[in-house]
Amino acid sequence: MFTAVLFDLDGTLVHTKDEYRYKIVGGVLDKLGIRGKLRESKFKKFVDKFWFEEGRDQTIEDFLGVHANEFWKIFRELDTPKKRARALKVYEDVDFLDKLKSSGFKIAIVTGAPPMIAELELELLGKHKFDQIIIANPLSGIEPKPDPRGILLALERLQASPRNSVYVGNSEGDLMAAKKIGVYDVFVDRGEYPIKFTKVKPSLKIRTLYELSDLLKI
Repeated sequence: MFTAVLFDLDGTLVHTKDEYRYKIVGGVLDKLGIRGKLRESKFKKFVDKFWFEEGRDQTIEDFLGVHANEFWKIFRELDTPKKRARALKVYEDVDFLDKLKSSGFKIAIVTGAPPMIAELELELLGKHKFDQIIIANPLSGIEPKPDPRGILLALERLQASPRNSVYVGNSEGDLMAAKKIGVYDVFVDRGEYPIKFTKVKPSLKIRTLYELSDLLKI
């Protein structure tokens, strides 16, 4: 029987408007002097792969031929909390969190988002809804997914066992992290990007959080 449900954040509970990622990444490429060298199709392919898939540093270097640190320095200058806040909105089905709480489930966040961005997204959702919040990001000193340590830390604080827990995310790295420690993994497909499952397959694939009702028997 499941007793705890853990969630990823960006792309799972909170949406960043499509135009924002193209604008910010485009701004980075402008400053690097390479935006004009890319065809529009290649530019969009790079932005989407960078935004939604694992291995971002490798994607940067393979597509752009620049060192990832150089890219990230400019990206963080442009992706300010004030700008990001205007591009965020919660998905309509996040009211399902209230049903989880009222049904007695422990709920938590395990996200790889930078701390300042995670704070913005949590403010939109309401931090009080979550029993634990783990930011698994190098800036927080916790290895990001697919490393499972962020999920393990959340479970430890929730006093929940992996076999009685569910992790819901929107990337292959989310699934990998959960599977490594025996947590039941769920992929939520928001229809924003076609993830190719090359390393693992989801135990369950859903399109809305409401579909968790059958799994959790609520």
